[in-house]
Amino acid sequence: MTNGSHEPEMEDEQVCCEALEVMTLCIALIPTALDILNKEIAWQTFIIDLLLQCPSNYAYNSNINVPNADVLLNNEIDWLKRIRDNVKNMGETFVEEPILEGHLGVTKELLAFQTPEKKYHVGCEKGGAYLVRELIDDFIFPASKAYLQYMKNGELPATLAVPVCSSPATISAGFELLVALAIGCVQNLKQIVDCLTEMYYTGTAVTTFEGLTEWEYLPPVAPRPPKGFVGLKNAGATCYMNSVIQQLYMIPSIRNSILAVEGTGSDIDENMFEDEKQDGNPPLPNPFGDPNLSQPIMPVQQNVADILFVNTSYVKKVIEDSSNSKETIKLLRFCCWENPQFSSTVLSELLWQVKEK
Repeated sequence: MTNGSHEPEMEDEQVCCEALEVMTLCIALIPTALDILNKEIAWQTFIIDLLLQCPSNYAYNSNINVPNADVLLNNEIDWLKRIRDNVKNMGETFVEEPILEGHLGVTKELLAFQTPEKKYHVGCEKGGAYLVRELIDDFIFPASKAYLQYMKNGELPATLAVPVCSSPATISAGFELLVALAIGCVQNLKQIVDCLTEMYYTGTAVTTFEGLTEWEYLPPVAPRPPKGFVGLKNAGATCYMNSVIQQLYMIPSIRNSILAVEGTGSDIDENMFEDEKQDGNPPLPNPFGDPNLSQPIMPVQQNVADILFVNTSYVKKVIEDSSNSKETIKLLRFCCWENPQFSSTVLSELLWQVKEK
């Protein structure tokens, strides 16, 4: 029961829940009806669809033993092998992607009821099903397997490497099955590591025991969040955060709120006391604020000095043309907050000019 967009609505879900409750009550009152329903193909399909739509881990969490879990697991593995043979021989699975995803998911759930020894036998033990190798080579990474073969003997396979899992959903299900095989089974985990190392790390520092690069040991950095500002967590790349702050400051309401904050330095006179005792305006410092460097000694310093002169001239013009000296002083104090060597001297000179006005 769905609408035109195939998305269930709240009323549809409520009707389905009430119908399931009525069906459960009927089966509880008439237990023999369940035996009759189990013989119907439609009932079996309904139960499977219900489990796929509403997965539940109640059986696993409650440690409920499935009496024929081994038989069901072997049947699922045989089904997956037949699908793999179809892809190898004819290049297609001949099944729909949701069905393949469902069988991979059922196999993963059945592994939860198996012992580590059984997982080892199914995964990589000699004489077993070799499910780990087949998942990596045929279901998920056939192209990498073909490339590895080419690197070893210089020959490409005669047929095109077609993966059994070709959609994002089936690929994800294949990875989840690999994880299920590795949980509690060291042998399967080692087999997975060996396969991936052989495919992607042959000839690198991992296999040649050379010095590791920073990519091997640096902690991962959080990517850009799907919602939120850029740069708030970006490996210390403060340039992005500065850009965000600048853009936010261009919003009049935010800028006015920042400038209206009362705090240290709100009183103009508290910073004018020492300036009244000075004879004339103090000279601007050199570009790097070092009193021992009276003149720029490198082209880089000369460029910085030129930029400093242009910026200072522009700020002087802004403050001379400003009609509200108090707001201008707050603006300059905010802009120069991170550079005390530059801001203290420039603000002293500009405050002196404001006082003379």
